Amino acid sequence: ALPICNKQDVETWEKKMIPLQTLIELKESSETEMNHFRLTCIALSLDLVQRCVCLYGSLPAFMEIFQPIRSLLSEHLPVAEFPKHLKDTVQDVLKEIESKENHYRPLVFQKKKPVPMKMYTPKVMEILDFGKKQGSSRQERERKRLIHKHKREFKGAVREIRRDSQFLARQQISEIMERDAERKNKVKQLFNSLSNQECEIVRAHV
Repeated sequence: ALPICNKQDVETWEKKMIPLQTLIELKESSETEMNHFRLTCIALSLDLVQRCVCLYGSLPAFMEIFQPIRSLLSEHLPVAEFPKHLKDTVQDVLKEIESKENHYRPLVFQKKKPVPMKMYTPKVMEILDFGKKQGSSRQERERKRLIHKHKREFKGAVREIRRDSQFLARQQISEIMERDAERKNKVKQLFNSLSNQECEIVRAHV
């Protein structure tokens, strides 16, 4: 337990390092030794917390990570029973934690402009010719006609480009096949020539 009731043990305590072997082979000792051991463990833990604050103080989630440690030091640790050195260390750690600023802003709903109400005022437009599409002016009809013409010409151009690409691909394949046939023919002629020469040499030696 952390509470230390013996004031004499608190006054006679001195901070020192704890060898690892001591932790492994910890045995029952006198009450004074156990109190000194508790105070030393607390001092070493505070040193580790201070190092962690220095190392991770720039993290965006620093305050959320260290909030439990902050609550433990300020609310649950019996600091009143500690030596002055430990009291000062606890206060220093708390000040260092509180001095760190948040590196992010909490998420908030995006501010949107109010959507105006729809107005149901009727839109009155002149009817130019009976039987034709109503609700459009002459300029709008001309614009739609040009858009339709542009789309039709664009589709025709795309179709012609595809046809040209297919023609070029067929032409390239035809040229490759012709070159391959010519190469095969030359190789065949070369083999025939070599075969004839071999026959003549054999006949000459017979």
